Amino acid sequence: MQLFVRGQTLHSIHLNGSETVAQIKAQIEALEGLACEDQIISLCGAPLEDETLMCQSGIEDFSTLEVTSRLLGGKVHGSLARAGKVRGQTPKVRYMSTMFISHIYLSFWARIGLLTLFTDDYSRWTSRRRKRKRQAERREEFSITDALSMLSQRLAKRKGQMLTHNLPLKMTVSVHCIPE
Repeated sequence: MQLFVRGQTLHSIHLNGSETVAQIKAQIEALEGLACEDQIISLCGAPLEDETLMCQSGIEDFSTLEVTSRLLGGKVHGSLARAGKVRGQTPKVRYMSTMFISHIYLSFWARIGLLTLFTDDYSRWTSRRRKRKRQAERREEFSITDALSMLSQRLAKRKGQMLTHNLPLKMTVSVHCIPE
C-alpha cells in the first residue's frame, strides 16, 4: 500500500497494511524531524490514534495523511466562558507628551514675517475634542526667527528623533536632532 504524507513537504510511504499509527509516526520523524509525541496525524480531518492499525482505520491505497504539530494553548486569563466578550469599553484617547509643537501653519502673514504656532504644554490622556480646544487657547504668533529658535530648543530635548511638520503651502519643515 502506498500513502502520501503531507507535512512540511509531501512524502510517499510504502506500507503493508499491518502497521500502527505509532509506527508511521516513527517513519515521519525520520523524514520530517518532528518528534512522535508532537505529531498529529489526520485522515480527512479526523485525527488518528496511535494504537489504531492502518487496515482498521479506513485508509485506502494512495490516501493522503496530514501531519501537523501540537500547539500550546488553553486558558489565557480568566474563564474560558468569558472569552471573546467585550466589557467596559472606553472612548478612544491618545497620550499627549509634554512640550511639543503640534502644528506649524504658514499663512499669508508669513509675508510680513509672522509664523503661527500651536503649542501643547501638558501631559495627560486627552480626547481629540479637548486637544483642539486647548490648541485654540494656546495659539501664539511669533516671528519666524523666534519660532525656529523655540523649535530647536524644544527639539534639543528629543535627541535622535525625526519630526516633520507639514505646512499648508505645500512646504515641509523637517528637523532632525542628532544624539551627542
